[in-house]
Amino acid sequence: MPAVQSMYLDDSGSGSERFRSIGVISGPDCILSCVREELKSILGSASMDNLEWKLIRGRARVTRVAELYLDAVFECIKSGKVRIDVIVWDLHDRRHETYRRDDTENTYRMYYHLICNVARRHGIWEWNLYPDESSSSRWENVEYFLTKTKQIRLRGTQRQLVLNDSGYIDIDNIWQKKSHEEPLVQVADIFAGLGRYSRTEADTLPLAIADMEEEQVRERQPALISCDTRGSRNLSHSQKARVKLVKYFIERARSLKLGISIRTSGYLCTPNPNRPINFWHYEPQSPLDIAPTRDG
Repeated sequence: MPAVQSMYLDDSGSGSERFRSIGVISGPDCILSCVREELKSILGSASMDNLEWKLIRGRARVTRVAELYLDAVFECIKSGKVRIDVIVWDLHDRRHETYRRDDTENTYRMYYHLICNVARRHGIWEWNLYPDESSSSRWENVEYFLTKTKQIRLRGTQRQLVLNDSGYIDIDNIWQKKSHEEPLVQVADIFAGLGRYSRTEADTLPLAIADMEEEQVRERQPALISCDTRGSRNLSHSQKARVKLVKYFIERARSLKLGISIRTSGYLCTPNPNRPINFWHYEPQSPLDIAPTRDG
């Protein structure tokens, strides 16, 4: 009997923010349950109830817990059966330059693209979904949108869909989870935050990371470096904590040869989407790929 497969999802960005993102951790429940227990242990040891991207604002304990979350993720992907995927989109690109753009409906479409992409990368077509209950998206509306698509079928519906390589993508169940009670949703939130933050700060992030590296060397060997590190010193406590976490993530990903790049574009991206951690920056698929509008 095949293992039950699940996706835990959360989105990031709202209002007037230019970039939006959705993160998902996916894989067999038997592995994800072990990851969940490890994350709970990390929280308990730090006397914390939960972890969210918005909490990474300069407190050393919170940043360290976020690093330990990343460590747990890096460990679990070694199984070859767990993935982290993040889709990031730009509301200022040509796809979104449309009158009366419907950002809510557009987010539903991005959930659809991400779910299909994750299933395809796994080569598995039957899933449970566990989105964040407090997500910016109303999940009863996301669920309704998914029932209208050509590739996803929700259990209990009779809609005939377009076949993929192995059949339809069947969604057996959708259960909304309270983020503060589900560490795997928190992982999705952290990665959605990493992807969106790196894109938002792409003009300054590589320099901030380089400055932070130089400061660390100077602290260890003050006589060897006398360079100006104003870029790092001018960061707020919140920015420093987030740059530090991105830097930690990049160093760990590089040590594991995960093929995640920041040097070329200035933000986190994965040139080979088959890698187990995939930052996907959505581009219009054709001239007809435009954002939905509020008048249909």
